[in-house]
Amino acid sequence: MWIALSLLGLGACGGGRSTCGAEGLPAGSAEAEVAGEPWSADAVSWAWAGSSLQVNAEASEGWLLSLVAQWDRDGVDLEAAAAGDFPVEVDLADGGFAVMYPSEGGSYASNKGAGGSLSIAAIDREVLGCFSFSAASAEGETLEVSGGAFRASGE
Repeated sequence: MWIALSLLGLGACGGGRSTCGAEGLPAGSAEAEVAGEPWSADAVSWAWAGSSLQVNAEASEGWLLSLVAQWDRDGVDLEAAAAGDFPVEVDLADGGFAVMYPSEGGSYASNKGAGGSLSIAAIDREVLGCFSFSAASAEGETLEVSGGAFRASGE
């Protein structure tokens, strides 16, 4: 089984078991547009944190990314939801969150911005997915992250 994480607003990530192009990425990598600029990460991993799923993407320079899925849109915790039918839909303002950390300065969180949406297609040793969200800093600045895809190694 694979996990495909896809966010609404990203047309390439339709329903079902879409991997939104992430299957074409090398294992342990990610790419996106951050504030309109290309971004990539070369160390992407995932793990269970209690009943939540966490994906971390570390770039050699620039932004770092953390995605956390806690529960689905129906309020079911992610571990239980993942044992059922796929896809599992997660709201990144309410049922989880995304945080972007710049190499300098404060972080930006989707649960402080307009949020985003995550669609999980399956869970196994890798997580494939796509993401798109709007995040805000503590100072109220906004950051748009779009067209993202990752292939995370892990558990």
